[in-house]
Amino acid sequence: MSSALDHDGGPPGDAVPNGLLPIAGLDRLQVLLSAAMGTVLVSYALLVPPTAFVMATGGDGVSVDAAFAATVPVWLAAHQIPLSIGGQPLSVLPLLPTALVVAVVAVGAGWAVRRIGGRFRADAGAVLASIAGAHAAVAVLGSALLPRSAAVDAAPWAAMVGGGLVAAAGAVLGVLRRCELPADLRAMIPVWVRPGLHAALRALLVLLLAGAVVLTAALVFGAPAVAAAYDALAPGFWPGAGVTLVALAYLPNAVVAGTAWVLGPGFAVGTGTVSVFASFPPAAQSS
Repeated sequence: MSSALDHDGGPPGDAVPNGLLPIAGLDRLQVLLSAAMGTVLVSYALLVPPTAFVMATGGDGVSVDAAFAATVPVWLAAHQIPLSIGGQPLSVLPLLPTALVVAVVAVGAGWAVRRIGGRFRADAGAVLASIAGAHAAVAVLGSALLPRSAAVDAAPWAAMVGGGLVAAAGAVLGVLRRCELPADLRAMIPVWVRPGLHAALRALLVLLLAGAVVLTAALVFGAPAVAAAYDALAPGFWPGAGVTLVALAYLPNAVVAGTAWVLGPGFAVGTGTVSVFASFPPAAQSS
């Protein structure tokens, strides 16, 4: 029997980590549902306070109901779901909320897969499917429940794809941290893959560091322009704090743009493009 099944009842080579006992039946379903809906609720709840703060700094005040309602499109944007505001597409979505969602999902997926046994073949797929499916379903529901009178709109099919993919990315990270690959799968991986991935990761970190240095230099040398923009967009302390919070949500985007500038392709903002070789400001709009 040991040649057909491991001691945990799973496929050959799918061993249970030390100290863990696999669970099945309703207990297993409860863990999967807890991880799926728990990551949805926690990621949503973490976005409510900053959303309410930004709304409050606008000067019109904010109610609890309005804060929870306004967080729905923010949660969708955190899943990189394309949004349109007033009929115009929002082409660049903030990456910092996306990183928050991925981190929450990774923690939840790691807890779930370890709780139900930690077996790669028997447990990883169930955790991945349940979490990705829950986020995709809730994203579709959220996009459908956006009131027609609201300025923000999202396509349900895009919500399903974006919610599922972002949640799946976080779930994969969490599962891989908690599940050990079976020996037969490890044997199929070429020896150069691991050092190659490590080298690629180090190169990526160096490029992002260079982009961060470029961004910092741009902010320092462009401080007068930044101050003028603050005076025009958000005069006063609290409005400025709200704009700063929104800017922080786009900080990873700015680092990526700085990296693109260092590499040569540059980046575009509206109709304007900027690169290390040349810059073309947006054409003046006729009144």
